[in-house]
Amino acid sequence: MSLPRSHNRGLEKQDGFSWGSKTSGEDNRMELRYIRDETSKECDFVVLKDRKPIFAGECKINETDLSPSLLYFKSKLTIPMWYQVNLDQKSKWISPDLAVLPFDQFCEHLKLV
Repeated sequence: MSLPRSHNRGLEKQDGFSWGSKTSGEDNRMELRYIRDETSKECDFVVLKDRKPIFAGECKINETDLSPSLLYFKSKLTIPMWYQVNLDQKSKWISPDLAVLPFDQFCEHLKLV
């Protein structure tokens, strides 16, 4: 996985999807990846813009209790925002950089809808 050098200690290189566009000569490359460490702990997704992580998260059916994997990677990596996305209708902000959100609120928060 292409994280800045200070972030990738102990992480394996991962496959993922990437897409990009050029706007006014600037590279706005976006990548969707996942994280797995050498002990096989995983985080479902991390979104990178220009090779820098902007947010990461876990997907759950209806769990609002925080995923141990999410908390583990949050303690190890410097990523600005962390989400646990679910299909339930309950939301809670754990801290300014950590939220448990239903999928529709997650999309609204990211201004996708």
